[in-house]
Amino acid sequence: MTTPIAAPPPLPPPPLEERFVPQPGFLRAWQGLWLLMWRSRLTRRRAPMLLLTLFVVPALAYFTIEPMQKLAGGYDWRQHPRQVVAQFRAEAGEISKVDRSKLAQIISEEQGRVPLALPDPGQGPELTPSEIEQAVEQARACFARIAEGVRPILDSEKYAAFERFQKRKLEEAEGVIRNFNLQRLRPYYSWLLDFYFFLALPLYCLSVCGAMIRDELQADTLGFLVTRPVGRARLFLTKYSCQVLWLEGLVAVHGLLLLAVGSMRDVPGIASVVPLVLGAQFLAVLSWGALSALLGLVTRRYLLLGIGYGFVVELGLGRIPTNINTLSLARHFRGLFGHDPLIQRLYEWAPQNVAFSIAAVLIGTLVFLALGATLWAHREYHSSTEMQR
Repeated sequence: MTTPIAAPPPLPPPPLEERFVPQPGFLRAWQGLWLLMWRSRLTRRRAPMLLLTLFVVPALAYFTIEPMQKLAGGYDWRQHPRQVVAQFRAEAGEISKVDRSKLAQIISEEQGRVPLALPDPGQGPELTPSEIEQAVEQARACFARIAEGVRPILDSEKYAAFERFQKRKLEEAEGVIRNFNLQRLRPYYSWLLDFYFFLALPLYCLSVCGAMIRDELQADTLGFLVTRPVGRARLFLTKYSCQVLWLEGLVAVHGLLLLAVGSMRDVPGIASVVPLVLGAQFLAVLSWGALSALLGLVTRRYLLLGIGYGFVVELGLGRIPTNINTLSLARHFRGLFGHDPLIQRLYEWAPQNVAFSIAAVLIGTLVFLALGATLWAHREYHSSTEMQR
């Protein structure tokens, strides 16, 4: 009689840490990189710099808008009489010293009769339409009296030249008066658009996204990243998405702070530009971040390359009135901002088709990402070389 063979004992269950092994993939890589970046950015040591980054521009805008508005409000269409005579003399030819003195005296007396060229800054930020027309009529009457007073002094040829000179000066004066309200708005929009959107935002994207691979090379952690079971192209896109998500959160807060400054300073029409500014800066971070990531792979001196690109493409090609200006990202953003009537009057930016502008920005983003992923996948980078800079 044979003895039955006993069944082997069951294998013990695997340790807990081996039961839930994360599977490699894009989402796992993104989660890991995001946690590393989040923890490294939100530390007590970096908190003061982060707060300074968020509040410095809104604070400067808040405290400088009112003084700049007062300077704009004090702008007078009237010029110094001797300066006016010198300008006319440069155009009409030599005038005797006695006649120059008489011209200056007449201009001074007639300009002095104008009760108020433009309102005092303390009276409010805007002129009503009736006040604008009243100021224009005062300027016209002043120029008419000057012309009548000058007639006996100049000969017919010089007087004809003086009439042409006066006509041009009157047009300039009317432009100052009619654009007075817009000039009072310019300080705020100079901070919001000229400085923040078209200067500080692209430079910030350049410094953050341009360094996302270069920082790994400098820290000598590139070898650790590329040994993970994620392709190099995926790694590039993962780091880009993490950086952009971080930037989108920062610039959203930054943009809202600047818009809140406009509201606190009673800037007219601020409510209508809120969705426009927030939407445009969302697209701007995507596109300028992708371009910056590509420039960071091209050269170690990506900051210089990015600034050169800005001068050549954004400021150069973007302002050429031909189809070549479609290569400029800033041109498409100006086309979006041109849909706001106030910004259009202030900057004279022609609006363009919204779908076309958004599509152009997104296509540029995809092109920059494709070039960056291809370059990162096929080019070798050595940390020893980067450490020599």
